[in-house]
Amino acid sequence: MEFTIPVADLKAGLADPARSVASSAAHPVLSCVLIVAGTKGITITGTDQSVTAIQRVFANIVESGEVAIPAKVLTSLLAKIPSGDVTFTSTDAGVCIKSDHVTSTLHVVDASNFPRPPAVVGTPVTIPGPALAAAADCVAHAVSQDTSRPILSGVNVTITDSELTMTATDSYRLATHSTPISAPDGTAISAIVPPAALARIAKISPETVTVTVSDSEIEMTAGLTTMRARLIAGDFPDTGRLLDMAGSSKVVLDTAELHTALQAVSPTADSTQQTVGIVAAEGVMTISSSNEFGDTTTSIDIDPDAEFKMSVKLSYFDAAVIAPGVEQVTMVHSDSPLKPFLIQDEAGATRCMVMPVNRA
Repeated sequence: MEFTIPVADLKAGLADPARSVASSAAHPVLSCVLIVAGTKGITITGTDQSVTAIQRVFANIVESGEVAIPAKVLTSLLAKIPSGDVTFTSTDAGVCIKSDHVTSTLHVVDASNFPRPPAVVGTPVTIPGPALAAAADCVAHAVSQDTSRPILSGVNVTITDSELTMTATDSYRLATHSTPISAPDGTAISAIVPPAALARIAKISPETVTVTVSDSEIEMTAGLTTMRARLIAGDFPDTGRLLDMAGSSKVVLDTAELHTALQAVSPTADSTQQTVGIVAAEGVMTISSSNEFGDTTTSIDIDPDAEFKMSVKLSYFDAAVIAPGVEQVTMVHSDSPLKPFLIQDEAGATRCMVMPVNRA
């Protein structure tokens, strides 16, 4: 194997595959990226066997072949080469990497042991990249970090011929985002996807993303980048009924003003649960916090008809407020002290539900 490539192109192409490499690999090959030199360029693959990143990069190929190189060592070496071209050549000792001023020979792992999962078999559906990115960003904050309930550690993705919807929940909060799309008639995809795969494909800001889903995997391709992920098995909770808050009261809030107010009281939020108190009455929403270091109170003007009182986890409330990415959000609240409240944009495309810590 031998190829030459601008080091800047190689660094960019290596980034996602290297991030996908297992942090503590059970087998040495899983700490490596697989580089395959083909006829028109190279393909770089990294995997932790849950999420796989595949990046194609144009290069000058002298001789085809493949090599598995420890990702951490390769990334560190390339960081020391600021510019110019690098040439990779397979040798009996490993792989020789040569630039204008640096020559390094790295030991490699038997590339035949690198995992190569079968192709994802399904009907490809192409959707707008911005729609996927917006949906993934809106719901990411509500994904559960509790490994005891793996279903909640994923994002529920549904695609029909007219709509893309993503939903996430950790049982204490819920976020869902729907956006209209145009897909082939009869499209019906439903899958629980690791959020890392969605975030990485969204990060490259593609114009379109082609999605293929099998019984156990999802593949998302945007240009020269492909993300594959093992689906999370199980049935995602039925969250639709939770979002039905017919008959509840509504109040429109300025996003920036509310976010600033929440940040103002954060230094003295309750040390145990990071909660803040919210009281709305007589056209004013008062936000207060108190802990062993002191207390803070701030307020914003609101609709004079709005009246409610609650205690809520600050980070949950703040994330719900900024998730829709709009200048104004609508807060839908119930008079019942046991029910959660809803934050949504005017169109209801993004809806974030938060469970209060308690209500008085």
